[in-house]
Amino acid sequence: MTDSIKPHNLHRQTLVRTEVVNPSGEASQRYIDRQVFTLWKHYVEHRHGLRVKAPLSCVWVPADEVRRQDRLFAAAAHRCSVQKLCFECYDAKSGITEEKTRFVPEEDVDAMVDRLMQHLSRNCDFTTLTMASGEAIATHTTAPPAKTHSEFSWSIPRGFAPVRSAMRS
Repeated sequence: MTDSIKPHNLHRQTLVRTEVVNPSGEASQRYIDRQVFTLWKHYVEHRHGLRVKAPLSCVWVPADEVRRQDRLFAAAAHRCSVQKLCFECYDAKSGITEEKTRFVPEEDVDAMVDRLMQHLSRNCDFTTLTMASGEAIATHTTAPPAKTHSEFSWSIPRGFAPVRSAMRS
């Protein structure tokens, strides 16, 4: 294993902060990539019996950008130090390197790195870890109520004419 702390794929990332409650009632915070949140939620609820509650959209911002634009983020309703962990896992059998990215609250980093490295060492021949400091930032503290299909408004711009294609028989 090679550990390094260097910038890696540093850009803003849209996340969902959520509380996860295990069957014995212990709660923890998770930061999940927004693109896979629905699938992840279904999986952990049905496969592991966890309860997922209080989802909140937020953005992970690299620490150097937070420092440069601190005045912009100062009024945020939610700010939490979150590490971006990038694992690159090489499988010699297939010759493929797979990247896994996790966003972890600062206080949970050591435990999460240990857990993921144990898991990856069973499936990988070589693993590198790159960490980047940042913050998860949200402009609100609760999720907005979900809209039903009938609440969405659709408007057609003035002067818009649908395109019709001529079909020849």
